[in-house]
Amino acid sequence: MKIDDLIITVAYFSIPVQLVASLAFYPRLVSMPPQVLGVFILVALFILCCGTGHLLRCADKTDTTMFHVVQWITAIVSILTAVVLLPMIPVLMSEIDEGLERLQKLENEASKGAKYSALSMQDDGAGN
Repeated sequence: MKIDDLIITVAYFSIPVQLVASLAFYPRLVSMPPQVLGVFILVALFILCCGTGHLLRCADKTDTTMFHVVQWITAIVSILTAVVLLPMIPVLMSEIDEGLERLQKLENEASKGAKYSALSMQDDGAGN
């Protein structure tokens, strides 16, 4: 048994479980746009396929038909994931930038409001 492949298998199997569990525990994720949800699922499948390959290596089953089938499935899922993900990356980065800009604007507005409130309290205290 190859310990390194076993450790990789455990890690690779835990990641898709965590991704799928997050869909159950965070219902907001289920309402993601279908393309994003699709990539989410493809990434989970890709990682699961990789883990299965390492599991078969761990069990010294690399000369079996099963191993070659898993390798082909991994190849297909990985290329499909890459092709689907590629056009989404610029869109996701743009949305992240827009979200960060909105957050910065809200923080600036909150900071201005806090300064105004502090000045207002000073004025009230000076008048007493």
